[in-house]
Amino acid sequence: MKINTLHFTLLLFCFHFALHAQHLSIDNVWKDFDENGMMRVSKSGLYGLIDSTGKEIVPIKYDQIYYYPDGYYIIWQKGKMGFLNDRGKIIKAPFASELNYLNGYFLFEPWGKREVGLMSMKGKTLLKPVYERIMPLDEDFLFRRENDFGIVTIKGKEQVWQTMQFDGHPYIIHEHHNGFMLEKRWNPHPVF
Repeated sequence: MKINTLHFTLLLFCFHFALHAQHLSIDNVWKDFDENGMMRVSKSGLYGLIDSTGKEIVPIKYDQIYYYPDGYYIIWQKGKMGFLNDRGKIIKAPFASELNYLNGYFLFEPWGKREVGLMSMKGKTLLKPVYERIMPLDEDFLFRRENDFGIVTIKGKEQVWQTMQFDGHPYIIHEHHNGFMLEKRWNPHPVF
């Protein structure tokens, strides 16, 4: 059997990786590296991240780790969520019961609360958790809080309304399935 250079390199890499993984005594190694060159590993039901040499980058101590767009990782520990940057450094230690990536931001629900807020990818709170729902709308966000609907800027300036003008026509805002719906209001008595 003839072994070419590629096969030999892969065989050597697997042997090198197996030695490092054995040193860490890992139970499970996922087969693919992410965009950051890291791979999720587990040991005794806890998760961490290693690099392509098998070096532990994020300690194997989290209940779960998931890769998110823009190179970030969501971590779970004792039912709370936080996130890491693309090098595996903690940006926000586990603090939230919900944490979702939303167009370059993180939508978060602090532990024990029912309201959501918005956080930058660097961990800075941009919108305090006072909203029932937030959804992106160009550079601003639609929100619902109690019976109010409106738009809030990234700096927290709110415009609350029950109707809005769009293309010169009035619209009513309704919550609809997983988002908001704008219902065009027609003038029942047009002026001729």
